[in-house]
Amino acid sequence: TVTGSKSGYTTVAKTSAKTAKVKAGRLTATPTPRISGTAKVGKKLTAKTATWRPAKVKVTYQWYRNGKRIAKATKPTYTLTRADKGRKVTVKAKGAKPGYTTVTKTSKATAKVR
Repeated sequence: TVTGSKSGYTTVAKTSAKTAKVKAGRLTATPTPRISGTAKVGKKLTAKTATWRPAKVKVTYQWYRNGKRIAKATKPTYTLTRADKGRKVTVKAKGAKPGYTTVTKTSKATAKVR
């Protein structure tokens, strides 16, 4: 809306037509996480990712055992428990930024945990 006014004249406001809905942006770099560490009970695994772009993408993590979410395992590191023995572990990294479409990437699975 634009308003025009001048002394001695009536003030006038004009509003343009609406634009099409603005689409969410797309993250330009969405790296897949890699797991480092030894797949053995008691050992710590670490999720590593390259930098997400554009800047200031918030990355969160969720660990999985044989494809099922592990409760409270939401940090970039995860210490393997007895429940993991004989199973494969993966991690999902989710990148989010206001105004952009959220993207989730899944790592390759570890070997079966010993």
